[in-house]
Amino acid sequence: MKRTLLDNWTIDGTPMLSPDDNGVKVRHRALLSKDSGNDEGGFYHPIVIRPDVKEWEFSYSALTGEEYSYMEGLFAGKVSFTFTYEDDNGDVKTCIAHREGSDAVWKSRITGEYRGYRFSVIEC
Repeated sequence: MKRTLLDNWTIDGTPMLSPDDNGVKVRHRALLSKDSGNDEGGFYHPIVIRPDVKEWEFSYSALTGEEYSYMEGLFAGKVSFTFTYEDDNGDVKTCIAHREGSDAVWKSRITGEYRGYRFSVIEC
Protein backbone atom coordinates (compact mmCIF):
# COMPACT_ATOMS: atom_id res chain seq x y z
CA MET A 1 0.00 0.00 0.00
CA LYS A 2 1.17 3.49 -0.85
CA ARG A 3 -1.04 5.41 1.59
CA THR A 4 -0.46 5.51 5.31
CA LEU A 5 -2.89 4.26 7.94
CA LEU A 6 -4.38 6.91 10.23
CA ASP A 7 -5.50 5.96 13.69
CA ASN A 8 -7.37 9.25 14.17
CA TRP A 9 -10.01 7.96 11.71
CA THR A 10 -11.06 4.39 12.53
CA ILE A 11 -13.89 2.01 11.69
CA ASP A 12 -14.54 -0.40 14.59
CA GLY A 13 -11.01 0.37 15.81
CA THR A 14 -9.34 -0.39 12.45
CA PRO A 15 -7.45 2.58 10.95
CA MET A 16 -8.49 4.08 7.64
CA LEU A 17 -6.12 5.02 4.83
CA SER A 18 -5.10 8.68 4.68
CA PRO A 19 -7.34 10.65 2.30
CA ASP A 20 -6.15 13.10 -0.35
CA ASP A 21 -4.35 16.30 0.61
CA ASN A 22 -7.55 18.34 0.35
CA GLY A 23 -8.67 16.68 3.60
CA VAL A 24 -12.02 15.47 4.84
CA LYS A 25 -15.15 17.51 4.24
CA VAL A 26 -17.23 17.76 7.43
CA ARG A 27 -20.91 18.72 7.30
CA HIS A 28 -23.32 19.52 10.12
CA ARG A 29 -26.94 19.09 9.13
CA ALA A 30 -30.36 18.55 10.62
CA LEU A 31 -32.12 15.22 10.21
CA LEU A 32 -35.60 16.09 8.96
CA SER A 33 -38.84 14.11 9.20
CA LYS A 34 -40.47 12.83 6.01
CA ASP A 35 -43.45 14.93 7.10
CA SER A 36 -41.45 18.12 6.43
CA GLY A 37 -42.65 19.97 3.38
CA ASN A 38 -44.42 22.89 1.77
CA ASP A 39 -47.92 23.98 2.71
CA GLU A 40 -50.58 25.23 0.26
CA GLY A 41 -49.06 28.72 0.42
CA GLY A 42 -45.64 27.42 -0.64
CA PHE A 43 -44.02 27.90 2.76
CA TYR A 44 -41.59 25.18 3.84
CA HIS A 45 -42.10 23.68 7.30
CA PRO A 46 -39.11 21.61 8.46
CA ILE A 47 -39.75 19.07 11.20
CA VAL A 48 -36.37 18.48 12.80
CA ILE A 49 -35.87 15.02 14.28
CA ARG A 50 -32.24 15.63 15.27
CA PRO A 51 -30.19 18.79 14.90
CA ASP A 52 -26.45 18.78 14.18
CA VAL A 53 -25.95 15.34 12.63
CA LYS A 54 -22.33 15.07 11.46
CA GLU A 55 -21.25 13.74 8.08
CA TRP A 56 -17.66 13.21 6.94
CA GLU A 57 -16.88 12.92 3.24
CA PHE A 58 -13.65 11.10 2.38
CA SER A 59 -12.13 11.31 -1.11
CA TYR A 60 -9.22 9.51 -2.71
CA SER A 61 -8.02 10.49 -6.19
CA ALA A 62 -6.38 7.11 -6.83
CA LEU A 63 -6.07 3.81 -4.97
CA THR A 64 -4.32 0.59 -5.80
CA GLY A 65 -6.49 -2.52 -5.95
CA GLU A 66 -5.10 -3.56 -2.57
CA GLU A 67 -5.96 -0.18 -1.01
CA TYR A 68 -9.47 -0.24 -2.50
CA SER A 69 -10.09 -3.74 -1.13
CA TYR A 70 -8.79 -2.68 2.29
CA MET A 71 -11.15 0.32 2.46
CA GLU A 72 -14.20 -1.59 1.23
CA GLY A 73 -13.36 -4.39 3.68
CA LEU A 74 -13.71 -1.96 6.59
CA PHE A 75 -17.44 -1.65 5.81
CA ALA A 76 -18.23 -5.12 4.45
CA GLY A 77 -21.40 -6.59 5.94
CA LYS A 78 -21.89 -3.73 8.40
CA VAL A 79 -25.13 -1.79 8.75
CA SER A 80 -23.53 0.44 11.39
CA PHE A 81 -20.13 0.68 13.04
CA THR A 82 -18.14 2.58 15.64
CA PHE A 83 -16.45 5.58 14.05
CA THR A 84 -13.55 7.36 15.79
CA TYR A 85 -12.63 10.85 14.63
CA GLU A 86 -11.02 14.10 15.74
CA ASP A 87 -13.42 16.97 16.39
CA ASP A 88 -12.82 20.65 15.58
CA ASN A 89 -10.71 21.05 18.75
CA GLY A 90 -8.51 18.03 18.02
CA ASP A 91 -10.23 15.90 20.70
CA VAL A 92 -10.79 12.24 19.83
CA LYS A 93 -14.49 11.30 19.77
CA THR A 94 -16.42 8.14 19.00
CA CYS A 95 -19.93 7.68 17.62
CA ILE A 96 -22.09 5.06 15.97
CA ALA A 97 -22.27 5.74 12.23
CA HIS A 98 -23.23 4.24 8.88
CA ARG A 99 -22.21 4.51 5.25
CA GLU A 100 -24.75 4.67 2.42
CA GLY A 101 -22.35 3.51 -0.29
CA SER A 102 -19.25 4.49 -2.23
CA ASP A 103 -18.22 5.62 -5.71
CA ALA A 104 -15.13 4.72 -7.72
CA VAL A 105 -14.01 4.27 -11.30
CA TRP A 106 -12.06 1.12 -12.08
CA LYS A 107 -9.24 2.49 -14.20
CA SER A 108 -7.31 -0.49 -15.48
CA ARG A 109 -7.39 -4.27 -15.34
CA ILE A 110 -3.60 -4.33 -15.74
CA THR A 111 -2.75 -1.95 -12.88
CA GLY A 112 -5.89 -2.60 -10.81
CA GLU A 113 -6.09 1.13 -10.06
CA TYR A 114 -9.26 2.86 -8.89
CA ARG A 115 -9.89 6.58 -9.44
CA GLY A 116 -12.20 9.04 -7.71
CA TYR A 117 -13.05 6.82 -4.74
CA ARG A 118 -15.30 8.56 -2.24
CA PHE A 119 -17.81 7.85 0.46
CA SER A 120 -19.50 9.54 3.41
CA VAL A 121 -19.67 8.40 7.02
CA ILE A 122 -22.88 9.63 8.65
CA GLU A 123 -23.50 9.80 12.38
CA CYS A 124 -26.46 7.64 13.50
